[in-house]
Amino acid sequence: PACFWIVTGANYIINNHAAASRRYGFWFRPERSVTGTSVNTPMEVHPINIPVLEFRGNQAHSNGKYGLRIFDIFLPNDVSVFQDTFVWRNGKAGFTATVCGKVGFQGMVAVQNGLVVFEGRSTSVSAWDESYIRNALFVDYLPLPLAESYGIFEDSFEGVKPLGGPMEDGILLPWNEFAGGGMSISNVTFMNFKAPCIRGCAHCGRGGSPVMGDGAFETRFDGMTFINSSQRVFFRHPNEAYFHDLDGSLTGTGIKEDYTRGGSIRGASFVGSSVLRPPGCTPSNMSTHGTGGSICVGHIFRRMWYEPKTPVMWVGKALCIRTPEQTNINTCATMQPECNCLPYLKKAWRAHVWLVAEGERYNLAQDLQSHELADIVEFKMMLWDA
Repeated sequence: PACFWIVTGANYIINNHAAASRRYGFWFRPERSVTGTSVNTPMEVHPINIPVLEFRGNQAHSNGKYGLRIFDIFLPNDVSVFQDTFVWRNGKAGFTATVCGKVGFQGMVAVQNGLVVFEGRSTSVSAWDESYIRNALFVDYLPLPLAESYGIFEDSFEGVKPLGGPMEDGILLPWNEFAGGGMSISNVTFMNFKAPCIRGCAHCGRGGSPVMGDGAFETRFDGMTFINSSQRVFFRHPNEAYFHDLDGSLTGTGIKEDYTRGGSIRGASFVGSSVLRPPGCTPSNMSTHGTGGSICVGHIFRRMWYEPKTPVMWVGKALCIRTPEQTNINTCATMQPECNCLPYLKKAWRAHVWLVAEGERYNLAQDLQSHELADIVEFKMMLWDA
């Protein structure tokens, strides 16, 4: 399935070229425990926890699906860096990481891959300097007279399609398994992107993953550059992601925050446009696709989760949220910016997930019929990253 199939990080993978595989260029697939002839090894060995010794200077191009794929679980005991890798014209994505802990991508260059530059399912870290993409260049469409090449976009070997046009997305970011940490994006340049460059909760809405409507996880950014790429971020619904801009380069505000380091300057961020956003949030022409994004100045957002348990008749009902400034609410629950109500999520983080601004007040009410009115007996609520 791959030019290089790597099952442990205890290797030096340097200056290799992987081209024209039906599936992957480099497939990094550490096992949970040793297999094959090593299954009776006397000591406990868990490849998913072994850090990478060195992965540097490699190239992957013209592969059917992925240039570099880390699949499915990699939770190294120390930060493992995939460094100075060049991925271009791969069928589906330049590089991808499914479930990763302390994994960094340093100096990546990705040019004209099939559908996306990068996608990740989830991070499992409790800090902001252990999972990252740094010092990277991502290029989408290049109108060059290149030879024909093809990609495989489905899980079967069918569905081969020609490559060469603009990608559908840029980087699709993971959700965070733990509070207090996640992926950070630093000193990254996007060039010639016709589609939006950044989207959150990559696997929300896919089979076996959280459903559409989930998300609200934070990703941090600094040192961002956009060249001929007008749509910087994309939201499929208002609470999909929180893109925290540490130095004003993502939002274009130029505001350098110090709140995360104990200061008082809260900086700016991109969040999905919504009637629930506080004063200081303005819809942006750099995020007009999907449900649209807003630039919020002077606010810190948190992920809020709420699940009613009893009365049981409340389970499955929409949750309506109102700010003190609102006199009337729109009770639609279709995940559009004008809706005050959230649908009930049936998988993963069940019930209701949304973004709240630190220091703001919100009034909550279940969307009930008259015969369902009652006093709440049991519920669960969690404020993320508090």
